[in-house]
Amino acid sequence: MKKLVSLLLSLGFLIVPNIGRSLESDQFMMWGRNLRDLSSELNDHMNSTIEQALEELAQQKKNVSCEKAHDFAIKKFRGFLIQKVEIWLEEEYGTELYPDTSVNYPGYFRMSIYNFPHSVVGRYFPMGRNLNFNGIIIGTDKLAHFFSTGLRYFNIVKQAKKKGLSEEQATIKAINYGISLERTILGFWPSGVFSWGDLEANYQGLQMNSRFCEGENSFFAKDSEGHWRLANRIDMKNYINPNMDETFNRSYFGLIKWLKVKPMLMKYCTKENSPKTLERMEFYRSIVRDSFSVRYLKQLEKEGDRRINNRQAQSFEVICPK
Repeated sequence: MKKLVSLLLSLGFLIVPNIGRSLESDQFMMWGRNLRDLSSELNDHMNSTIEQALEELAQQKKNVSCEKAHDFAIKKFRGFLIQKVEIWLEEEYGTELYPDTSVNYPGYFRMSIYNFPHSVVGRYFPMGRNLNFNGIIIGTDKLAHFFSTGLRYFNIVKQAKKKGLSEEQATIKAINYGISLERTILGFWPSGVFSWGDLEANYQGLQMNSRFCEGENSFFAKDSEGHWRLANRIDMKNYINPNMDETFNRSYFGLIKWLKVKPMLMKYCTKENSPKTLERMEFYRSIVRDSFSVRYLKQLEKEGDRRINNRQAQSFEVICPK
């Protein structure tokens, strides 16, 4: 049976190529912990990788469109089952992540809120380790969503606008696509989790991809020889935000998964109001600005849209002893 589950999930990833990634991460284990800020390192890696990709194109002396240069550059961050940016972080800064890379994936699984029998998370797929980006704790899986599904959002928006949809209509179409993924092969099916943090990462990936070739301050511009160059550096601080931390922007757990995760989460009831946790949540509230995606999802939740399950019954206010 376990082999059958693994096979079916693998086939799902093959059907929708280049969306495979670490399926989940656990930010609750970061309550009371701090990590070194890796924002400068990630920004430098982003920009240097893109610059190298554009230089590679220039050396080929090919006259390509900005769109093709964009596609060529962004592929440098993507992989098949695990995205290249995740591999780079573990190889270069494994000791700066939590758990660090001295802890293998099964070990991470046993430390996490998913540590219960028969969970495919951590058994069949690796989990995203936690990193600190500018004071915000995210799993590396959010970067995978950002680069991979974010590009799919971008392509959906581009095609929808060609068919006459407005910017808002096209964006909603992309978000609805993300919702469908969370309800199926990237969420409920393999892990029983509908992640609002994943959806925010997808949307922010769309925002970044939209700036490569469009707007007054687009990332790309041609040099004097007609080669595409990085004219404006990318700053991931414009995209990574508290709504990617799943302790702040909580996920919804399917019924069977919730019965198993709830006892694990209740172990964190006493830490929710600890000084370090409260300080982090207050910092998040001071800087967060809900994106169009978050506002759209909250509106669907408020309206009782059947695709968006209400998370209130799974909140700490409900499950923790008074």
